[in-house]
Amino acid sequence: METVSTLDRGETTDRIAQSVIETLASHGVSRLTHRRVAATGGISLSTTTYHFRTKQEMVDHASHLLLESYVARFQAIARECEGGQRQPETLADLSLKILRNAAGKNRSAALAWGEIMLDFARTEGGRSSASTWYAQLETAWVQVARAFGEEHDELRIASMIDLTVGLLFFTRALGLDEAQIEAVANGQDLHREWKLDAATEPSDASLPPPQTDKAKATREQILQAAVDLLIAGGTGAVGYSAIARKSGVSMTAPAYHFGSISGLLKQAQKHMFAQSKDRYRAALSGSHGNGLSVEELADVTAAIFIREATQFSAQSLAHYSIWLEAARDDDLRPDVASAIGDQVVGWSRRLATISGSSPHNAILCQAMFVGALVRALATGAPTEMLARTRAQFLWLFTRIRGTEGSSTLFQKLLTDPH
Repeated sequence: METVSTLDRGETTDRIAQSVIETLASHGVSRLTHRRVAATGGISLSTTTYHFRTKQEMVDHASHLLLESYVARFQAIARECEGGQRQPETLADLSLKILRNAAGKNRSAALAWGEIMLDFARTEGGRSSASTWYAQLETAWVQVARAFGEEHDELRIASMIDLTVGLLFFTRALGLDEAQIEAVANGQDLHREWKLDAATEPSDASLPPPQTDKAKATREQILQAAVDLLIAGGTGAVGYSAIARKSGVSMTAPAYHFGSISGLLKQAQKHMFAQSKDRYRAALSGSHGNGLSVEELADVTAAIFIREATQFSAQSLAHYSIWLEAARDDDLRPDVASAIGDQVVGWSRRLATISGSSPHNAILCQAMFVGALVRALATGAPTEMLARTRAQFLWLFTRIRGTEGSSTLFQKLLTDPH
């Protein structure tokens, strides 16, 4: 075990931060403790607590290390292109590499980043840190875009970042490997390769279903308490005792109605997804159904997005916390896959009149929605970001219009608007 005297202070803090990143990836932010970090990194508990007094200090330093590493990689790419040591690529190619690396060598960093961003959403200081993160991300992407000789206006850069973040949440929640990501990027069937049609057995099917109105009401109380705990602290905050205290039911009721925490999280995910679908249907009911123009679809999508990012931000935070947990819990993954598949089908219907019903078009639209929503949650949905939302969706819809025959997932992003 390491002690304070055997390592340089800077080296020690960075080593602990690397252990924090691994712990965030494997356990989530709500289960992060000094003891767990020390055990993961093979560093003494006293050294860990000496350098980081609080959990928040550990998260903040890990966040700084991730940002520093990310920006340094982008700066190196730009320098190599400008110096002739590297052939310029495209931002779409770069996005795909980020997704592949997140499934391989950078898996822990990608999951830790997602955990940190959602945790930042819970405090004013965190939202300020997230705003700094995104500002530096955009600067790094602009630098690379210039080196590639690509357009680098604010709208395009923000849109590419949000698309990448959305796809990152999809691919990690689904537990995809590099081959599965590459297959879809090369035009293979989305539903088959990413198993979006996977059927699942009802959670805790062996337990007796509630028969009485009282039992149904108790079950709803438990579900709502689980959602409230997810909002406040993430998946690690959801436990039988905490739910009983939060909901006011007996200590034995949560375990009786839900035989496992994983089963409870599955039901909470389904519950929140059903509620979000109802909100989407209500918003679309006053439109022209499936016959929306590009501009009309951008209007409706922006309106739905702004409501999810503001009025229902807490529910969105809870929802995507479960997605990150699905990256660690195989039992949660089929229901998340089913939800994503359902969203792809819905987008395919919306897009039918402007770009055909390609699932590849649909997944990009949902990725933009999710990625922009993660940004909004993490940064506190600043006015300037919300004001840009319609333009971002219009940018994407215009890009994918008429690209039914595209052979790769990102081909439509490399094509000039029609």
